[in-house]
Amino acid sequence: MQSKLFLRWLWSLVILLNLMVAGLAVFTSWTSWQAYIESAKISTQNLALALEREVAGIFANTDFHLTSMSYNYRKRNFIGKIQEDIWQIDPQQISSIIPSISALGAVDIHGKVIFGKVLDDFSKDNFKDYDFFIAHRNDPNVGLFISSPIRLSDTQQWSLVISRRLNGADGSFNGIVTATLSLQIIYNNFSDLKLGNNGSIAIRDSRLRLIVRYPPLAGGGQIGSTRIADDFTSELARNPMRGSYRAGATSIDGIRRFHSYRRNPTYSFYINVGLSEDEQLAIWNQQTLWTGGFVTIFLLVTIFMGLWLGRSWRVSQSALADAKRLTDALNNVPSYIYIKNKERKYIYANRFTLELFRCSAKELIGSDDSRFFPPESVAALRDVDKRVLEGGAGTQKEIEVAPGTANWRVYWEIKQPIHDDMGNIIGLCGISTDITDRKRIELDLLHAKEQAESANRAKSDFLTIMSHEIRTPMNVVIGMGDVLQDSGLSEEQLGYVNKLQEAGGNLLALINQILDLAKMDAGQMQIVTEPVSIGQLAIEVTELLRVVAVGKGLELNLIIDKTLPEWVLGDCLRLRQVLFNLLSNAIKFTESGQVTLRCQADKEIPKQIHLVVEDTGIGIEENQIQSIFNAFTQGDTSITRRYGGTGLGLTISRRLVELMGGRIWVERQSHSGSIFYVALPLHIAEPPPTPSQVDASAVLDNGLALRILLVDDAEDNQMLIRTFLKNTPHHLVMADNGEMAVRKVQCEPFDLVFMDVQMPVMDGYTATRLIRQWEREQDRKPLSIIALTAHALEGEAEQSRAAGCDLYLSKPIKKQRLLEIIGQIGAELASREMSGAYGNPFPSPMAPMSDAVETDAFA
Repeated sequence: MQSKLFLRWLWSLVILLNLMVAGLAVFTSWTSWQAYIESAKISTQNLALALEREVAGIFANTDFHLTSMSYNYRKRNFIGKIQEDIWQIDPQQISSIIPSISALGAVDIHGKVIFGKVLDDFSKDNFKDYDFFIAHRNDPNVGLFISSPIRLSDTQQWSLVISRRLNGADGSFNGIVTATLSLQIIYNNFSDLKLGNNGSIAIRDSRLRLIVRYPPLAGGGQIGSTRIADDFTSELARNPMRGSYRAGATSIDGIRRFHSYRRNPTYSFYINVGLSEDEQLAIWNQQTLWTGGFVTIFLLVTIFMGLWLGRSWRVSQSALADAKRLTDALNNVPSYIYIKNKERKYIYANRFTLELFRCSAKELIGSDDSRFFPPESVAALRDVDKRVLEGGAGTQKEIEVAPGTANWRVYWEIKQPIHDDMGNIIGLCGISTDITDRKRIELDLLHAKEQAESANRAKSDFLTIMSHEIRTPMNVVIGMGDVLQDSGLSEEQLGYVNKLQEAGGNLLALINQILDLAKMDAGQMQIVTEPVSIGQLAIEVTELLRVVAVGKGLELNLIIDKTLPEWVLGDCLRLRQVLFNLLSNAIKFTESGQVTLRCQADKEIPKQIHLVVEDTGIGIEENQIQSIFNAFTQGDTSITRRYGGTGLGLTISRRLVELMGGRIWVERQSHSGSIFYVALPLHIAEPPPTPSQVDASAVLDNGLALRILLVDDAEDNQMLIRTFLKNTPHHLVMADNGEMAVRKVQCEPFDLVFMDVQMPVMDGYTATRLIRQWEREQDRKPLSIIALTAHALEGEAEQSRAAGCDLYLSKPIKKQRLLEIIGQIGAELASREMSGAYGNPFPSPMAPMSDAVETDAFA
């Protein structure tokens, strides 16, 4: 009983002593932490105050010189006469006094530079669209104006433009004077400050736009942004003039900082200085670590002494109990756990390992891997054990056992060395987890992925073949229809042929829509960026569909916003396709009233265009708005029966708009009809060069008879082209395959070759390459070769250009288009004969190929 009482008092004393030491250590660390926090606060406040005064001084000195220039202007300016020395100022002298000023200048009322320069190393000479010019022009009461940060196009450096207004004798706006501050020089000045390795400085203007960030972020990131950390926003709400706060890790660099900020009342800018929390608390952390280590050691020593005095007689029993509990726990872990000695012999294994090896714990002792694993796996296991036992580093590795056999298994194996009290390696511990089932699942998923990719390729191949097989007879059907329309038919017969052409056109449109979807699914749809006149494009599409609208008694309106730029960057072909689909749908589903197309700049979101199609038609039900853009989908089956169509037009339009970086949506009108919106990014473009004008009649009727070689294995296509050229002066020669075409070109003179790309014996691409090679070897003038193909899915234009073709035409081929091309080549040949010039009639192969494909898309 006395022994138990003594141990109780002993442990009470140990616990009380440990609590006192721990409490004293915690109190000391807390007070020390408060002192370091206050020191960091004072440091940031002092830096913020000094920087505020320094930056305000730069602005004040700059303002002084701008005010002086403005005063000299008012003093010496005369109507119609501006002296060269009116400013009485030397920019180089000013830059030597205020190094941050990189340029001084003056701008007249039209935004033109009349003195010095506005932006250093900047080629722009008109600044009427810049915020500093607009502010002074619109408000005579604007004093000193600080612009948003401007990034120079050539040096990629950031600058600020500080400006004042120039007033005439009557107070009218006569321009501005400007001083350009180089932010790089400000960065250099900041580099001398003692901010530590992770300190930061931010300067924001009155609208909280970031104008300086030190150290600068890669690529000038966030300059000009109004995005503010939540900690700063909360502190500004409490005190808008000055304050200090502790910020969490930022999304920019993940560093926690102590911040102080100040707002300059004169120039309304903010200085925010941050010092790294880790650097400011580094000494405190070290002290705390030492204190914690001391307390920990003290606790361990006292506990050890208590255990040694009070429980020494129960050490062996407790160790045995702990060992049993550990063994029980390891036996229930669903992994293979084992221990080997330094000779790589097993000395312990849990229950799952013993069951795998089919032996008892006694039989396991002293065995090695050769008893349980096949020879091809033992060597790999031995190498891993050797690295752990000799190198002293743990390993993690995937082990494959009996590969290629019915007993194939895969294990994820972790091995760690075991050290004795002296740090010497005495063995290793291994944990192996059977991941065979997971690996089989991964292999199944990989196989499924390969099957899906194969199916996708098969779909693309099928669509390519179907495109060729359908377009080939369609070429004959539509071509012969063109011939019949010009053959002097009776009115009734002409009506039949027109219906035939209309049906053929609908079928071709359906084929093109399906192929467009296939191109998008296969990732082959390419968006071309080129200057586009939205207004002209809208006029062309509406005029094209006006006949259809008037035929239904509808009013077709076009409204173009005057503020919309004349030329923007976009894909003219795809924009035309989207507008054509939306307007065609609106006309088709409108029985009476009107259809309106509006082209306008978005007033809420800058740099965005809105194309709006509004109709007074049947409208769209609320539950159908979400699915209206799905493939092969219309409002309901009755719409398909009544109005026709496949439901692909809106699907293609949505995907095209998304490829162009925009979005499309539809809204119901309150009374009737629907409104389709297309929002596209606005990028202003320069007008394209004006193309040379060619007399269309001269192209079609140049009077020059050409020798034409038609290379096509299909008799129907040969007959069609022969019929197209029946009443022309041209001489047509046939070749059934590419090999025959090469021989004919080498033996006979030709002016033009129409080359089908898919033929037996030798395809058109191979034949074209051989002809071009022969021309180079024989120093021959390049022959005009035009590719003909029924494919429309695999980038035929690029393949044709790579093979050496000058032009690419997709079947079915329109008679008018064929005659235009022949006439263009004939006119070019006639011109060359007269001038003795040498060259191909298509000097830029890329452009004609693109035009040909676009023309066929709407044929």
